[in-house]
Amino acid sequence: MGATNSVQVLQCDVSFILQDEMPDMAAAFMDNINIKGPPTHYETTKGGWYTSMAFSDPPDQSHPVVCAPGPDGQFYEVLVENPGIHCFIWEHIHILQLENGNLHTRSGRCGTQMHL
Repeated sequence: MGATNSVQVLQCDVSFILQDEMPDMAAAFMDNINIKGPPTHYETTKGGWYTSMAFSDPPDQSHPVVCAPGPDGQFYEVLVENPGIHCFIWEHIHILQLENGNLHTRSGRCGTQMHL
């Protein structure tokens, strides 16, 4: 039976699921969800001092941070607990986890036709 409005219904359902995060963290376009990463990559000097100017609210840096070289040769802040993980990757994974949780908890409200 008629699927004339199926594209609009899908767009409405996905937009409803992501309404709390749009447009700051996520944007929906049909069956694609664009998820934004952190605003900075936490670039540092070799000594651990921030060089990034992308901070909207620059952190107070009274001492150098733990940093490690990236694949491009620049230095980035890493987690103190695990120096193999860059901070911007860790933040992006948390955003992905939040969005994935939202999709699973809210998709039940959208009707029986939406399967994620």
